[in-house]
Amino acid sequence: MTDHPIRPEEVADAPQPPATADVQVAMYQRESPLPRPEELRGYFDISAEVGDRILKMAEQAATHRHEMQRKTLSSSVVLILCTTVMILGVVAGAVWLAVEVTPAGGVALGVSPLGWIAVTVLLARRGRRREQSEDR
Repeated sequence: MTDHPIRPEEVADAPQPPATADVQVAMYQRESPLPRPEELRGYFDISAEVGDRILKMAEQAATHRHEMQRKTLSSSVVLILCTTVMILGVVAGAVWLAVEVTPAGGVALGVSPLGWIAVTVLLARRGRRREQSEDR
């Protein structure tokens, strides 16, 4: 074999690697804490411990989500009950005021529960929005 020197024009004519590369990225979002069945099977193929650990984490996530939903429901029920008791107290006070003191005062106090109802509805909607955003 004979060594032959590289001439500059040969370097310039040689194919150059591309300056940029096209990259495609695929993403998917799942609502389930578990991977797709094929993926889960692959984890079990690697090690039964890995698959079991994934299942245990999914169970813990579900338990946590149910606990949070239960707490939210409990606080909503307490809010509704307290508001109902307060409205009934205001209505009873309005009736007493209208009968014993002045009808105009009773009517004015009797109309005020409408504002309480509006506040209750707004608080309930806010709680539902917060619960939906926590689930995401």
